[in-house]
Amino acid sequence: MSENKSTIGLEYAGKWFEFHANQRQDVFKIFFLFCAGCLSASGFFIEKQFYIALIPLGVTASFLSLIFWLLDRRTRKLIELGEESYRHFWECVGLPLERCPVYQASATSYWDFRYKHAYALTFIGTALAGLAISFYGLTKSW
Repeated sequence: MSENKSTIGLEYAGKWFEFHANQRQDVFKIFFLFCAGCLSASGFFIEKQFYIALIPLGVTASFLSLIFWLLDRRTRKLIELGEESYRHFWECVGLPLERCPVYQASATSYWDFRYKHAYALTFIGTALAGLAISFYGLTKSW
């Protein structure tokens, strides 16, 4: 492959990664808005002692966690594709692999806390909180 095509490929792979990484952040921000809405609504319903409304609200929060987790998995795969392409074109241009940012980031310790871990904990926590809200509404409404 010619160096010019490799350079263009490297730029394109970098833009691909940047686009999907930003998309992932934006989707997570929207998820936080939904979480804030569900928590606010549950507080309102508890205050007004309208416990029956907590059941569908908690189920909705858990369902949204599942949907956004699936969206996050898909976006993470697209980011990984961008990383693989970036690493490939980095080598094609003739740059040393040990200086590649993607290679350096993946060479860190296994125990490093990453965004995927924080996101997973948030999705699991929200799903469990949604189930707890539904259960609380169910027990208080009977």
